[in-house]
Amino acid sequence: MLSRVLGYIRDMLVANMFGAGMCADSFYAAFRISNLFRRLFGEGSFSGVFIPVFSGYLHPRDKNEAQKFLNIAFTALLLMVVIISVLGILFSPLIVKVVAWGFTNDPEKMQLIVELTRLMFPFIVLICLAAFLPAVLNTLHSFFIPAFAPSALSFSEIIFMIAVAPIIMQGNQIKGLAVSVILGGMLHLFIQYPKLKN
Repeated sequence: MLSRVLGYIRDMLVANMFGAGMCADSFYAAFRISNLFRRLFGEGSFSGVFIPVFSGYLHPRDKNEAQKFLNIAFTALLLMVVIISVLGILFSPLIVKVVAWGFTNDPEKMQLIVELTRLMFPFIVLICLAAFLPAVLNTLHSFFIPAFAPSALSFSEIIFMIAVAPIIMQGNQIKGLAVSVILGGMLHLFIQYPKLKN
């Protein structure tokens, strides 16, 4: 509920700051690309396969085996999403043409979407790992922190638009918002990490 409320406030601030023009369109198009890869690699099938296997390691076996399996799964996911992120940055123009093909008749907007997509592709690494951790924590019967953590993304964007955006150049505000997405992904990940160590 907190995440939804903060998301609503974030959208209001984006609309107030950028209106319905090129900057907002470009940001949401670039963010949609990041979210698409998050759904493919950070949620759904990976977690669905991981949870029963991890549970199988955790309960009847030694905890050291469960820890080894967790480390292997985490490392495999990390390597996969880092490679995808690097390829995404390199091939952003092609990805944008495929995903946001409706903007191809506006070269200026397409260029901005490509720039924002490149800025936000590292978000995929952070958010895929952050989306993986709830599967681990829920298996360990920890539910509050994984449910609370997604609000970090909206919180980061709201703080940027309220405190930082007004003092930077107007042309850089939308890029700053993209950077705040990266910071939100970091918060989302690191909020959960201390609980995982415990």
